[in-house]
Amino acid sequence: MAFRRALNSWASEELDPNVDDQPYFDSFNGNDPIRQGGVRNIYARENIGLLFNYICTGWAEAILPATIYPFMTNYLNMDGYQTQAAIVLITFPYILKTFFAILSDCLPIMGRRRIPYLIIGWSICLCFLVSCVFVPQTDAYWKHGDLNTFRDNESLRTVVLNPNAPNGGFGYVLMMMGATAGFCMADSAGDAVMVEFAQREPENIRGTTQTIITLAKFVSGGVAAAIIAVCFNGVEYGGTFSWTLSFNQVMLVAAVAPVVGIATSYFIPDPPINSDDDDVQTFRETFSDLWNAAKKRAVWQLMAFNFLN
Repeated sequence: MAFRRALNSWASEELDPNVDDQPYFDSFNGNDPIRQGGVRNIYARENIGLLFNYICTGWAEAILPATIYPFMTNYLNMDGYQTQAAIVLITFPYILKTFFAILSDCLPIMGRRRIPYLIIGWSICLCFLVSCVFVPQTDAYWKHGDLNTFRDNESLRTVVLNPNAPNGGFGYVLMMMGATAGFCMADSAGDAVMVEFAQREPENIRGTTQTIITLAKFVSGGVAAAIIAVCFNGVEYGGTFSWTLSFNQVMLVAAVAPVVGIATSYFIPDPPINSDDDDVQTFRETFSDLWNAAKKRAVWQLMAFNFLN
C-alpha cells in the first residue's frame, strides 16, 4: 500500500522545468521526514545509480558462494573441512561492513563520502574477478566423467587426473575473498546513501525506497543463481549436462557487476562537504556512539545471543 501511494504521489507531481528528470519531489502529505530536502525519486537519472548498485551487489554476492560446491567440492575434490573454511573466508568481508561504513562517514575522499568508496570498492572487486578470469584453470582431480559415473561409490573412481588439485583451491578462495571485500565496501557506501534517501521520506511512505532497492537486489541475485545452476552444471562439476561454463567464464559473468557498478556510481547524489561541516563525524564521535548503542539492553543482548549461538 505504501508503495502504491508513493507511485501515485510521484505521478501526480508537476515536473520542475529547471530540474532534469525531477530528482526529488517536495510536496507530500503526512508527518515530517527525518531529513529535509524532499523525497528522492530513485528512478531519476541522477539517482538511478543507487538502484543499479544494489542490483550489482545482488549479482556478485549470489555468484561467488554458488561456485564452492561445484568447483571446489566436485571439480577440485577438496575435503569437507576445506570447503567449509572456503565458505567462511569468502563471507568473512561481510564482518568489515561496519568498518567500511565508518570510513565512508568519517573519512571523505576529495570532499565526498560515498562515490569514492563505491568506485574503490567496485574497482577492487573487478581486479580480483579479472584475476580469476585470466588465471589458468587447474585440471580436475578426477578424469572427466568419473565423478558423475561413480557418484555413489567413491572407491570405483580410480582414475585420478590431478592429485594436487585440492591444493590449488586456496588461491581461488583468496581471490574470491578479495572480490567480496570489494563489493562489501561498495555495498556499505550504498547503504549509507539508502539511509539518506529513506530519511527524506515522510512517515506515511517511509520504507518505500528501501523496499524497492532490496527487491531489486534479491531479484538480481535470484537471476544470477539460476544462471549458475543451469550453466555451471557439467559432468566435471558434479552435474549431468554435456555442456557447461568453465570457472573462468563464470567469473567473467560475475565481473559484469563491478563494471556496471563503477559506471553507475556517478549517478548518485554525493555533494561535496567541507572538513569543518557539522555533518561530518570524527572517528572518536562515531566509536563513542557505537559504544553507547552497544550498552543498550536491546543491543548487547542480541550481540550476546549471536555470539553464543
